[in-house]
Amino acid sequence: MRTRFFSLIPFGGLMLLACIGSSAPLAADGPATLTVTSQTEARWWWVDGQLEPVDQGTVAAQTQGRITALNVDVNDMVEAGEVLLEITSTEQAAGLSRAEAALTAAQAQQVESDNQLVRMQALLAKGTVSRREYDSAKAAAQAARGNVNQAKAAVVQAKEAVGYTRVLAPYAGVVSARHVSVGETVSPGQPLLSGFALTHMRVVADVPQRLQGQLQTQQGFNLRLADGENLTLTDYQIYRYADPASHSFRLRLPLPAQEGLHWLPGEWVKLGLPLGERQALRLPQSAILQQSELTAVYVVTAKGPQLRQVKLGDSRDGQVEILAGLSAGEQVLQDAWAQVSAQGGHYAP
Repeated sequence: MRTRFFSLIPFGGLMLLACIGSSAPLAADGPATLTVTSQTEARWWWVDGQLEPVDQGTVAAQTQGRITALNVDVNDMVEAGEVLLEITSTEQAAGLSRAEAALTAAQAQQVESDNQLVRMQALLAKGTVSRREYDSAKAAAQAARGNVNQAKAAVVQAKEAVGYTRVLAPYAGVVSARHVSVGETVSPGQPLLSGFALTHMRVVADVPQRLQGQLQTQQGFNLRLADGENLTLTDYQIYRYADPASHSFRLRLPLPAQEGLHWLPGEWVKLGLPLGERQALRLPQSAILQQSELTAVYVVTAKGPQLRQVKLGDSRDGQVEILAGLSAGEQVLQDAWAQVSAQGGHYAP
């Protein structure tokens, strides 16, 4: 078991916290080294994105009346076709009764007109009635059929008006806002309830104007969710105009259909914009010496390992990007802490 303790060591005008302790001696053939190489990797620009539902909206009243029942409230889950609220239907039911009565009368008139036309046809064949009288009976029969069709349409319209008194959920989802209460009188067009569906979600983000022409969309977009899940999205839509305030372009990317509450509207995510490829230097985390303000590696030189400060970039799969301080072809020690221990816990200047 390795025991470590710390002491302050001067380095470049700074007092650095050095780790000193017992460790196994280095092998006779020297510590393991790595050759710094440049590798080609995808270039990403990360922006903040937000999840939003594809299907969201507000249900409005389509008839006039007083609200008699309100079956849901904010944050309630509803199923498609579920009754959200009910409006008084007295006037609408009376209108349906009148329409059905008018249809019955029109159908009776049509039966009478059709019978009259049959009788006139028989009399016309015998020469008892004139052609004019027959044509008049035929026109009356056609008018009766038109009245029946008109009455049927009125019944359909009246039934639709009755249906407006029971407001149904257009899709399964969550109620996000309630605009009315029981007992209120509403009129056509008045907002009642707002909601959204959870099945189909999408990511929205703003692309800076300077990057809009650099996107290499054939690589796909990299999405990092709050729970650590990573997705590659290839389907996207970018607006054809920039926001006049921020001068950025809105980007929308649909997510796969989900079941349950895995992704929720309003969540912040990280979206990687593909900008082609770049050359990068990366080293394993073990080669990096990080202590207080010091970030350095041990570079192998003719005089032995020398400590050199470096500037780090992002970390990925245990590999840290070196932004400055090293060049391709140089060699570094694979285990920086082993070198510190070999020097008695002191950093080499």
